[in-house]
Amino acid sequence: MDTGFLFGWRCRSIILTSLALLAVTMGSPALAYEKKFGDILVHYSTFDTAFLSPEIAARYGIERSSRKGCINLAVHKNDKPQRAQITITRSNLMGQRKTLKPRLIEEGDAIYYLVFLDITPGELFKFDLSITPEKSQTSHQFKFNQKF
Repeated sequence: MDTGFLFGWRCRSIILTSLALLAVTMGSPALAYEKKFGDILVHYSTFDTAFLSPEIAARYGIERSSRKGCINLAVHKNDKPQRAQITITRSNLMGQRKTLKPRLIEEGDAIYYLVFLDITPGELFKFDLSITPEKSQTSHQFKFNQKF
């Protein structure tokens, strides 16, 4: 039996279950994205924290607000969750830049990061990310835009 396949499937199941739980608790469809860099896969999603249920927000100590945005990131190498050094800079249309600090969350086999930022509903942000998986010397960069 190929245990690598089963482990990979288990990780994907955990991610899909987490995203489904997030979508249910948000009351709105959660859009999830991914970036692939060889054997590294970065999953990420964004939302404003007002969509979280009061129970989920209390469980993780998250302020529920339409003026508080969240980025959820998970890094995997060969389908295994990885810790990583993550640098995120956000900028708005006026060119104001701010470096954001990710918060590490570990639950069972899952490892992910939450990043919180102040937002104005409807505001467009540009995000620059640099991700260096643990025990790696290679950084992976990507950018995305998000309107909250």
